[in-house]
Amino acid sequence: MNKLLQDKKLLGLVGVAVVLILGGAYFIIANGKAKQEESSPSAQIEVIHNLNPSDLGLSITPHIGNKCSTTPTPYNEVKFSMAKTQDIKHVSWQFTYNADIPATEQIADSGNGQVTQQLGSDEGQDVSSGKPYDSRYEFLGTCSKNVCRCDTGVKAIDLVLKITKNDNSVYEAKDSVDLSTYTQ
Repeated sequence: MNKLLQDKKLLGLVGVAVVLILGGAYFIIANGKAKQEESSPSAQIEVIHNLNPSDLGLSITPHIGNKCSTTPTPYNEVKFSMAKTQDIKHVSWQFTYNADIPATEQIADSGNGQVTQQLGSDEGQDVSSGKPYDSRYEFLGTCSKNVCRCDTGVKAIDLVLKITKNDNSVYEAKDSVDLSTYTQ
């Protein structure tokens, strides 16, 4: 009887030890996953604030370039400038515009005969805070083997800037230029 009582106590202690070990292991694994999810960049939400283009001294400059082998289409290049760059450390941009689809590339049922083009710099550029910033001219067309084809039918160009300030806060500014009313 005494032996049976000792065996029951031993079995009870072993059972409690197993439960504690399994519970501890579960807690460690679950806690590790929670910390990993908290520090994961994909779990962090980037807050983007809106910024007025005038706060940046933003201007969009269409330009008549010389890349096209035929008569240049008015304004076949575009760039932007920021006059006010205080507290800005980085900028990325995206120009968007609609252009005519060349007749040789149109399909009978393709719709309105226009295509939306996008160009810019997703990686962006560092900015010297406090100094004016000028982007490079972006060509409105395509080039292959030193032969360039300008996009035609471009009536307006939209610009979206993603700006990172020195405190790592992120801002977005939007602007556009209507080519039918633009004068250099």
